[in-house]
Amino acid sequence: MILNRFKKYIIFFSSSSLGLLVLFFLLFNSPFIQHKLFLYFSEKIEEKYSINIDSKEFYYNFFSNKLITNFSILDHHNNSMIFFPKISINFKNNFFFNSDLNVDKININNAKFFVEKYNKEELTNMEIFVNKINNQEASSFSTIKIQEINFNDCD
Repeated sequence: MILNRFKKYIIFFSSSSLGLLVLFFLLFNSPFIQHKLFLYFSEKIEEKYSINIDSKEFYYNFFSNKLITNFSILDHHNNSMIFFPKISINFKNNFFFNSDLNVDKININNAKFFVEKYNKEELTNMEIFVNKINNQEASSFSTIKIQEINFNDCD
């Protein structure tokens, strides 16, 4: 009698856990949540670096810890400076819960770079961009490690 009750509790707990896991998976893979994640990341980057980011595709899989996206970085004149039609990032750790960012691999396909020096400016748009991100407060991570970066068919 007690064993049957114990089995019922185990079955109830297992099915509830599985149901919550499926709900979590469906919730975080929904287009609405994915769009909110992109807005969160892009707003943080825009606030910190004054860099505008635009993307038509953004997918982060919490289970495989992989980000697939396309995005463009606009220069200080709001012209396209860097365009990544497809970039895939495999993280070694979950950057939401860590102060370190460990990236296993970055694959960049068909990237386009538009380096321009505007009239009456001493630096190119790329130099201005690098100066924006190259300061002591450039990252909220204590360390950033990237093991491998692959560029394919870049202009």
